[in-house]
Amino acid sequence: MPYRREFLECLNLIIAATEEMAALGYARPVLVGGAVVELYTASRITSGDFDFVTEDQRVFEELLLAKGFIRPSGIGVLQRGLHHPELLMGVEVVSGPVFDGAVPPDKLDVVLFDAGRLAVISIEDIIADRMGQYASHEASNAEILDQAIQLFRLASEIDEDYLDQRIRAETLNTYGSAFLKAEAANYESHSSPGS
Repeated sequence: MPYRREFLECLNLIIAATEEMAALGYARPVLVGGAVVELYTASRITSGDFDFVTEDQRVFEELLLAKGFIRPSGIGVLQRGLHHPELLMGVEVVSGPVFDGAVPPDKLDVVLFDAGRLAVISIEDIIADRMGQYASHEASNAEILDQAIQLFRLASEIDEDYLDQRIRAETLNTYGSAFLKAEAANYESHSSPGS
């Protein structure tokens, strides 16, 4: 399944901005959040915006503005982040280290696209992020748990120890990878033919 057009076009503009940052000597911003889910699932699960973490927020936002993104304005409009008026997708940039420094640099992935390279959190980290959101309010976050399960099932390789560590950190030790494996097995048994 190909990526949806708006996602891919927006992503290419963002990647061009991250390439320019790297050429200027800055560290590449790192993609986190729902857009990572869309990236890893090839748009089977969609997101309305791109969330990035960078130590150089101002520089990155200026480069995005030069690519056609704008700052929202007007009464009743949330005044944070940027959005692209034609692609109807947003970018939110947060300053600081990825997950407050909980992710070592060697656990970041670099994904290659025609437009360049994109720094992205690992599959383990996005699963742990989804589990953290699920743990914050289980009753209303079934969709978020489903995202974690889908990502876990799609992953071709998982660092099991790191995944367990990150899930425990994001859920304040409420869950670990054993819970996710059990949920994934339960999901598979309910979705298999004849069940």
